Amino acid sequence: MKRYSLIVSIALIIAVLVIIILILSMIKPEIKEVTSTLEVLHSDQLSFLVTDRVVTQVVVTIDNTHWLTGVDKALLYTVVTIYYGVDLEKITQENISENNDTVWVTIPEPELLDISVDLEGIQIFESRSGLIRLIDVVKGENKVLSLLADFQLAARELAEQQDLFPSREKMLIKLNSFAPLFSEKIGKTLIFQ
Repeated sequence: MKRYSLIVSIALIIAVLVIIILILSMIKPEIKEVTSTLEVLHSDQLSFLVTDRVVTQVVVTIDNTHWLTGVDKALLYTVVTIYYGVDLEKITQENISENNDTVWVTIPEPELLDISVDLEGIQIFESRSGLIRLIDVVKGENKVLSLLADFQLAARELAEQQDLFPSREKMLIKLNSFAPLFSEKIGKTLIFQ
């Protein structure tokens, strides 16, 4: 009889804990606090594409610590490469005008061409309480994986804030520095605007 009551008591305790965990998972606030830092590893100009390549190290941190559920902190970092510039394939016949011995080419606005995240180089450091891990298992969530989407956005925002993207004027200076090479081939003065 004592053995039977011990098993029933343990089963009731486990059932109560599961119910408490489910209730806590429903009332846990979903506050996502993301902070990022930027360290430029190197920046190359890819003139043949009229593009700048910015390689950055992006760090994304999250802190969802709550007094009720415990510690929930994570830090992820990796290298992100951003390609920014003018897509020369967007130049159409309408962007080209000719006047005597001069050809004028109006280039499109510089834009973000590509962002690539080094998925193999991602480093993850996390500190999470057992209750948080259990809640994630019950919900079928993985908060760390959900942060991976933040890398591209954080890299773009930080590059814009740090003025790592060249202005249209700088792009035109770079293009016009190569214009004499093209001018020799076409026999006319070429000017990008």
